Amino acid sequence: MKKLLSVCLTAVFAGSLMTRCSAITEMFEKANGVILYGDHNQVAEVFEQEKDDLKEKNEYKFKIATDHGQQILIFNETTAKALVEKELFNEVVKGDESEPISSLPELKDKSILFTKQDDVNKVTIDGQPLSVSNEGNIVMGELMGTCS
Repeated sequence: MKKLLSVCLTAVFAGSLMTRCSAITEMFEKANGVILYGDHNQVAEVFEQEKDDLKEKNEYKFKIATDHGQQILIFNETTAKALVEKELFNEVVKGDESEPISSLPELKDKSILFTKQDDVNKVTIDGQPLSVSNEGNIVMGELMGTCS
């Protein structure tokens, strides 16, 4: 009986490792970074709580605006380039797969907007309409796959 139970547990463990879809696998995987955003005090509090586990800390300032109920993160060009260098902007290539972008699109006379909605070419910030160049479905951070 013990041998049968041992074989079954080994098969379950091996199967879960092969499919990468289990709590067992998640125990062995650990994120190598976290993206936090909020006001300065909120972020500083989290950094303080996690300071013993941090190997590196980068802070970037940006604004948050709302347009038609959707949050928009507004970065200046310097910050956006720094995030590209850290490979924090990722293009969604298929479903839950993404790849880091290597550079920002060329800035013309419009601001850049990353969104999965194809038809957006204007946003309203602080009551002012702003023309944008929609550069595709780019996300900050990596997409986390789901088990299927």
